[in-house]
Amino acid sequence: MLKVAASGLILRKDNDNEKKQVLLIKRGSKTKAFPNYWSFPWWKLEEWETLFDAAIREVKEEIDLIFTPSELFYTSENNWFKLNRFLWTWEGKIKIKEDELNWYGWFTSEEIEKLDIAFDNKKVLDILKEKNLID
Repeated sequence: MLKVAASGLILRKDNDNEKKQVLLIKRGSKTKAFPNYWSFPWWKLEEWETLFDAAIREVKEEIDLIFTPSELFYTSENNWFKLNRFLWTWEGKIKIKEDELNWYGWFTSEEIEKLDIAFDNKKVLDILKEKNLID
């Protein structure tokens, strides 16, 4: 049976150049899967959580933002997880969980092409671009 996971897709428009960007986190070098690769904040649901609750918790735990999911954007499965990605509003100042993450960044689709992307997140990023949610 697959474990269920939730993720927050965090978007912004850059104040300097008006480019639409997505937030990615760089996974730690000691993570089992995809060390030092870029991903969205995510992890598996606790027994008591809904998908929304898990997305809120993970964004808060990993990057200290208040995330309010409003739309299930994309779902996929791999050998271990059913991954549910949510959009939309967020607030706060990013502070990464340093024992799990190396860094974070805001990226356009052109900048993403140069990154090592974890899991099937490249597909999600392509859909964000197709829907004109990132430049």
